[in-house]
Amino acid sequence: LRIDMEGHGREEVIAGIDISRTVGWFTSIYPVLLSITDPSMDLSGIIKSVKECLRGIPNNGFDYLLYKYLDASIDLGDIDSSQISFNYLGQFDSDTSDKVFEIAKESVGDEHSSTQDREYEWDISGMVSAGQLHMSLVYSGLRHDASKVDSFMQSYASHLESIISYCLSYEGVSLTPSDLSYKGLSISALDDLASRYAIADVYPLSPMQEGMLFHWLLDNDSDHYFNQVSYGVVGDLDITLFEKSYDALISRYDILRTIFLHEGYDVNLQVVLKEQKRAFEYRDVREEVLSSDRSSVVKKYVALDRSNKFDLTSDALMRVGVYHLGDKDYEIIWSFHHILMDGWCMSILVQDFNSFYQGYVSGDTLE
Repeated sequence: LRIDMEGHGREEVIAGIDISRTVGWFTSIYPVLLSITDPSMDLSGIIKSVKECLRGIPNNGFDYLLYKYLDASIDLGDIDSSQISFNYLGQFDSDTSDKVFEIAKESVGDEHSSTQDREYEWDISGMVSAGQLHMSLVYSGLRHDASKVDSFMQSYASHLESIISYCLSYEGVSLTPSDLSYKGLSISALDDLASRYAIADVYPLSPMQEGMLFHWLLDNDSDHYFNQVSYGVVGDLDITLFEKSYDALISRYDILRTIFLHEGYDVNLQVVLKEQKRAFEYRDVREEVLSSDRSSVVKKYVALDRSNKFDLTSDALMRVGVYHLGDKDYEIIWSFHHILMDGWCMSILVQDFNSFYQGYVSGDTLE
């Protein structure tokens, strides 16, 4: 179904353009093709398909207007043959809530000459006033029977209420590609991803990350881009608050909840998970130190940690181990894959972690 969408043209299509000292409408009209290719598609699929179609229109249709009026070399074919126009006028409650103004109930009379040819078979418009959605359809009484149009509008209302009821009763949130930072996935590919992961977002890889993924795929047993830091801490360490601070850090930064997928996709993807399995370990090794020595025990666990390579497609790609070596003696082993971050980021994470920990120790809320 092809319809002509009408917009008021006052959206911020180009950032920073100030139209606050202008009045009136900058009406834009552009064609939209709504296509349901599968007759058996359920209501969820239809909603997603139409949503993606509308969100895929670049710059609120301004691109089409530029081509139409400024570039004669573009062949638009019979694209102007839409039979229906659709115009959603928006929310009017904010303009009438102070009771100074209200929507006029009187008829405005004929807006066009009775001898004028109609541009569209149907002009459909909608607006919200007094907390309700109102839809109207304007047509030629010489071409359409009033009772049939009335029957159509009743069907329209019934189907709209069915969609509303479905959405209100739908459990959870169903993402579509336009909700994500990377919008190149198909609806079916995203549905498949969402069936396996709790997705917060999807990004493409940066060129540097592409190179790191290539080297990992080439030899995932190597030490390429495996980063490890080991350092001692002397003093009273609250392990519960240490672990809580680590969880807060993971929650704060999307990249720390990211996995990297490559098989079956046109581009490599970094998938941000809503939650990532915890990669934190506390181990009391004081008896090992007594039977050996501190340096040997630390070297042992540093080597063990380094031998545990990251799987970029499934693992938490950063982990921390806290090893209790003596009365007030601890060793922290922090490992991560370089695909997550560079050296500049390390000091940011350390600073944020320390802020979380000090805040929990002192009972202060970290802003």
